[in-house]
Amino acid sequence: YIQQKNKNNTLLYQKNIEIELKNDRLEKSNETLKQFAYASAHDLKEPLRSISSFVSIINARYAKLLPPEASEYMNFVIVGVKRMESLISALSEYSTVATDEEDVQKATPISQVLKDINDKQYSLLLEKNAKIETRGYLPMLKISHLHLNKLFQNLILNAIKFNDKKPIIQINGRLEKELYIVEVKDNGIGMKLEYNDKIFRLFQRLSRAAHYEGTGIGLAICKQIVDRYEGTIRFESVENEGTTFILSFPASLIEKEAIQKETVRKDYRLSQVLQVSS
Repeated sequence: YIQQKNKNNTLLYQKNIEIELKNDRLEKSNETLKQFAYASAHDLKEPLRSISSFVSIINARYAKLLPPEASEYMNFVIVGVKRMESLISALSEYSTVATDEEDVQKATPISQVLKDINDKQYSLLLEKNAKIETRGYLPMLKISHLHLNKLFQNLILNAIKFNDKKPIIQINGRLEKELYIVEVKDNGIGMKLEYNDKIFRLFQRLSRAAHYEGTGIGLAICKQIVDRYEGTIRFESVENEGTTFILSFPASLIEKEAIQKETVRKDYRLSQVLQVSS
């Protein structure tokens, strides 16, 4: 018995050492990502701004001395620089989400997050004559406000961007056994179900969406956030009719009072509270 106990203690000690080593490697990896995020936001953008500025100056001062196609080439450079700046900003955001160590001190109301997005994107919603509808159960979740905001904002902006008609976005939440499920449905261009894995990877853009602006990082950020809280994300879609993103989270992330108190539950049963139309 004593021999077996000593053997178990040795194995436990070795496992603890392995865990500590893995944690050390993870901390170093996070630190590297933080440094990359800082460099992306500052150091990498500066030379790009210089390139864009000097090309613009050359184009303005020496346009008459250069062949006609030179001006077109310079415009290509400026567009490419802007594209690179967008990619760097998106990568910086992606790495920030990956390394963010914010503790969830209190639950975040989904309804408040949606209202914040509605207020922030009001001009865009008005311009596109878009409408956001909310239905069902939208409780407080033990997810940081920053992450929940990025999650819904990316899905809502995608629904507006990849749409050739008046965008209508429906957000519906419900409890289902041990899961909290929220669906974000749009009436956009849709896509093939075979892309269910591809679209959540970095820089993956569907050929059908090539003429729409974007970096191909927004849905990767969504996947990263959902994974962080042990959830899942997938989509259902019909081409030219729309797409529904289905998010599933452990029900344990719901603020307990939001389940136990019917009055709180009613507070978050909303219907068409966020609407913008011209």
